[in-house]
Amino acid sequence: MNRPQFIREVYFELRRALADKVSQREVLESATALVDLFTLPEEDGPRFEIHNGGLPFDLWALDVAFADGGWRVMAHEARLAEELEMDERLEVRTHIGMRRMALEMMI
Repeated sequence: MNRPQFIREVYFELRRALADKVSQREVLESATALVDLFTLPEEDGPRFEIHNGGLPFDLWALDVAFADGGWRVMAHEARLAEELEMDERLEVRTHIGMRRMALEMMI
């Protein structure tokens, strides 16, 4: 039975039991809530995540990151600065190449 069929069946049972004591809308909302409460989600896969290794450095607590006097933080900062510099060099080379290509097309 699929979800709408379950809701219909529960709705009819509740209507029969409650008669005219509550509105049809309240009965439908209650039936939907009951079906949602007692049915398993469609995705019935494993409910865990596999994580190998420790936390990434960016997620470390500050006291742990600075425990060695800040050397690890400084090394991480230097590595980030190198990556930024490499990205900027690539961008400059790309713009120079595009400029050359545009100049050649104009000639």
